[in-house]
Amino acid sequence: MSRHLRYAAASPVALSKNEAHQFAADHALSIYPSQSVCTFIPKNGCSALRYAVAVANGVLRPGADIAWIHKNNDTFKSSLPHLALAEYTFTIVRCPFRRLASAFLDKVVGEIGRRERFIRASGVPESEITFRRFALAMVDEQVRNADHHWTPQSRFFVYSEYDDVFCLENFDGMAQRLKARINFDIVDVRDKVRHSLDQFTLTEGTFADMPMAEIAATRLAGKSPSARSLYDAEIYQMVANVYAEDAEFHLARAPTGAQLTLDA
Repeated sequence: MSRHLRYAAASPVALSKNEAHQFAADHALSIYPSQSVCTFIPKNGCSALRYAVAVANGVLRPGADIAWIHKNNDTFKSSLPHLALAEYTFTIVRCPFRRLASAFLDKVVGEIGRRERFIRASGVPESEITFRRFALAMVDEQVRNADHHWTPQSRFFVYSEYDDVFCLENFDGMAQRLKARINFDIVDVRDKVRHSLDQFTLTEGTFADMPMAEIAATRLAGKSPSARSLYDAEIYQMVANVYAEDAEFHLARAPTGAQLTLDA
């Protein structure tokens, strides 16, 4: 099958200097037994995907320590021939509203390094960080592209088209399809990486303007705002506009009700 690299011709420079293509290519992994290529997108089940790739390629045994993958993001990076000749391609997308909320809670509230990256890009003082300040800052392209955990999902697409685009919200269906199509085993690893909201008792309410430090204290106590509780009409509309391509792409493929709305 002929493959078309989405960003390759977007800039009249050597492909190695084409920043848009290189960014996408950096997130493409080869699965050697099936000659497949998958695009991993942070916050979209990427730990499960990278772990499954390592097992499929014979580097890890099932059940091995998942920490290995975090030191080996480039180990299975697809070469240009692999990208061009892949026999099967796929990626995983997610509701952009939930993804941005997850990035805030996990990476800004929960990690000093990512938080400092946001502060440097946005100029928002740490003491003033709220989900509203974080989300509204995404109108600035520099802030939006400062970290791959909250940059638009469309930036990761190395191909113009994929054989399969899965939705994270239908993980079981994806796992069944990948097993049948390329004998690829992907399993839920959320209990190992502890990045999801599943480990918390979710609290509903209005948390858009709660200071980051208060949210952090709440999470230390085992509770967390839900994704929905971080949004109000202003924030939702801004995210819908800024991440419009992601929202449209996801909605066209997602199970009914998978994309977050403000409806009760």
